[in-house]
Amino acid sequence: MFAGLITRRFRQIFPQLAVLAIIFSFTTGFAELFQGGNLRPVSIRPLRDQPARLTMLHNRTPVKGGTLVAVVVNFEGQNLTVSSSTLSADGPVTGNIGAFLDGRLEPNQFNFFEVRNRSGKILGYLLMHRERMDNHFLYDDKNVFIEPTEVETP
Repeated sequence: MFAGLITRRFRQIFPQLAVLAIIFSFTTGFAELFQGGNLRPVSIRPLRDQPARLTMLHNRTPVKGGTLVAVVVNFEGQNLTVSSSTLSADGPVTGNIGAFLDGRLEPNQFNFFEVRNRSGKILGYLLMHRERMDNHFLYDDKNVFIEPTEVETP
């Protein structure tokens, strides 16, 4: 008797709850997790030893032990660009992600992201230091804007 009451009431409420959940997911940006988003974390392992063009992006002042905020990784045919109001870029070098990370004191501080435009084309990859990067987003469907962490003053 009690189970039948819950089932009947649930059938009445379920469509409204489903619509509410969909609206909530789109308004909060949660739906982007289901689409994969424009910048999504991926595994380094399959791309670790492939030759790539690496561009180091540095902050003007050191934050938490260094100035390196991110590395733009472009494999053959890719041309990802990054803009920022405070970062400066070194000239691109040819190398691979594995050699770069092996030369770091704390390689586990870097997160690897695949960057796609709205149509799903891979623009390139970003290797970002998690403690030195504050905000990032795809701008104009072809360029990633990165805002580094602000320097803390004593």
